[in-house]
Amino acid sequence: MNPFSSLAFSFPTLVITIPSTIVVLVQVFSLYGSKLRINSASLFSLGFISMFVAGGVSGFFLAQPSIDIMLHATYFVVGHFHMVMGVAAMFGIFAGTYFWFPKMTGRMMNETLGKAHFWLSFVGAYCIFMPFHYLDWPEMCAATRHLWMTSCNRLFRCIGLSPSLRCSPVRPS
Repeated sequence: MNPFSSLAFSFPTLVITIPSTIVVLVQVFSLYGSKLRINSASLFSLGFISMFVAGGVSGFFLAQPSIDIMLHATYFVVGHFHMVMGVAAMFGIFAGTYFWFPKMTGRMMNETLGKAHFWLSFVGAYCIFMPFHYLDWPEMCAATRHLWMTSCNRLFRCIGLSPSLRCSPVRPS
């Protein structure tokens, strides 16, 4: 990439990163001293802050032109973008839905299912998008990448198969 092009990418990233950091700090400091009820809406709003911070920290790296030249068009940028723009936005939408649905319809949502929804989404999003930040490092060769992806694929298949093997009825002989 041309060094002047890297400035064109890094300047807007820096312009976005600094105000976003201030907004997140205001959100976190507003929690100080509050009596927080842990329900589905508050879990999703805290998850939004967590995803926004985890994905946004990589924005500081992308704002540096010398590092952006190496990381441009890699999975690092994909992980950063999806954690900040995709997952964090969805967590905000879910927080709003869990908060406003009872107020708009007069009917409560199941809190147990809401918390299960949060934890599956939270852990799943981190398991999917966090490895993107180190999946395509410039010094990582294709064989290492293939080994990493194959190992993760096998692990997730074993996790998905184990309840089926444990809970399914035994076939009669």
